[in-house]
Amino acid sequence: MEEQLTQSANVEQFVSTEQVTSTEQVTSTEQVTSTDEIVTNLLKESLVDMFITVTLSDTSKYNIVLTSKQVELIILVIKLTPELFDNIKTSLSDVIKDNSIDSSDIPALLNLVEKVYEILYTTKELGLDSKSRQDLTLTILKLVISVLVKKNIIKIDLDKQTEFLLQINLLIDSSVRLLFFSKSIKKRGCLAKLFK
Repeated sequence: MEEQLTQSANVEQFVSTEQVTSTEQVTSTEQVTSTDEIVTNLLKESLVDMFITVTLSDTSKYNIVLTSKQVELIILVIKLTPELFDNIKTSLSDVIKDNSIDSSDIPALLNLVEKVYEILYTTKELGLDSKSRQDLTLTILKLVISVLVKKNIIKIDLDKQTEFLLQINLLIDSSVRLLFFSKSIKKRGCLAKLFK
């Protein structure tokens, strides 16, 4: 939070000291943005930069071990769809706004899993099959949530962080299995050949 406030103050100071000295400096194609928009964009960029740094560093302190292939894929996802990580943060904030995770949060978690999977599905540059997309969905969600909690971007009491992460990871695992359960059922019987 302090880092965000410092960034916000620096941006406001920059914006307030920058002056347009002639009308030639502002072209018709440029948009003049408000300080709030600039701060929001900087915070989104810093969130993306943070996830790139974390992904490229030792993720074991977040209780996630990434293979080199997963690192490549996550970096590609970050570069292709940076808004995904802000969406995860926003969704997670909504889930825990009552300072707990319970059965009423399951639809929101299912929706979050579905959104991440959909983005991975529509990002053809990744070239993933269904199982790989499921695995990457799990990995991205667990990594992002762990980083957000451990870096105190999502506020959870220090003594409750481990329990929270355990519960949310179990719910994410269950959500992914539930969403893709029907695809794993093998049809048997005399009509099975019709439904292949």
